[in-house]
Amino acid sequence: QMFFILSSILYFLYMVTYKKLQFKDYAILGLIMGFNLSVKLNGLIIILLFSYLLFEEYKSSLIQGVLKIFTGLALMSVVFVSFMYIHTVLGQNMPTHTSYSASQEYKDIIKNGEVSSLSSFPIMLKDNLTYMANYGKGVPRFNACKEGENGSLAYTWPFGNKTINYRWEKNNNEVKYLYLMPNPIIWFLGVAGVLFSLVLIGSRYIYGITIKNQETFYLITLFSGMYLSYMFIMVQIERVMYLYHYFIPLLFSFILIALVFKYIFEEYMQDKFVMLSLGLITIAIFLTYNHFAPLSYYGALDYQHFLQRIWFDFWQLKAIR
Repeated sequence: QMFFILSSILYFLYMVTYKKLQFKDYAILGLIMGFNLSVKLNGLIIILLFSYLLFEEYKSSLIQGVLKIFTGLALMSVVFVSFMYIHTVLGQNMPTHTSYSASQEYKDIIKNGEVSSLSSFPIMLKDNLTYMANYGKGVPRFNACKEGENGSLAYTWPFGNKTINYRWEKNNNEVKYLYLMPNPIIWFLGVAGVLFSLVLIGSRYIYGITIKNQETFYLITLFSGMYLSYMFIMVQIERVMYLYHYFIPLLFSFILIALVFKYIFEEYMQDKFVMLSLGLITIAIFLTYNHFAPLSYYGALDYQHFLQRIWFDFWQLKAIR
């Protein structure tokens, strides 16, 4: 999913940078988005890239811009539906347990061996989409008092709450861990990127401060909107959610810190102090990565070395004794 999201963003930037705004470009972008959506539905947030493209098209022809975006959305839908067809065709057998929630029509299609029939596909697609929509209703809510609760609230994700211990293995005084946890330097830089972006946007639209680089500013506005939109949706979801649901807006936050850096220091990129600061930040990122790598890559740690990696209590890292 992250590969296709990054590919979508890369092709989008190619389109706006080199003014490649032909129907074929929208079709290619739609195809890439379709692969992203076929992996997981929360990748749908990426279609907000079309809002920026519509803004670009508005300068010349709004109607043509709408048609181009419709082309992209159509190709995205074709890819998604194609993968759903393959998915349903692979379902040749019906589970025997009573909780199987397919409609009677779907059960008859499987029983009669008609899953490959195109005429049966609309029923199967409808049942699968209904299942996706209802799946979350059966997932329990977040419970902070539950022993071993791996979930966390969305507004705590930017700070790395809560880490997840997927596996551990003890050998004498050392333990190997497989944790999902953040690199605090780059994650907090992402938080800074979001905050600086909102300050910049607010200073423009509230106080009327002049924009010195419109293209970069509008990209900052776009990715800030995508970040906030995703997080707003996540906050509304009642079922338990996990730190890995933050990966998509985390990527947006990385892009924002880079855009903000460019916006502020673009005129001073040859300044030795700016480059030195950038180099020191890069070194800090890699050193911190190296420090926490044993927790993410199943490295052996004794008790004291594990404690050295508990920088914040809200990470909820727990040593195995």
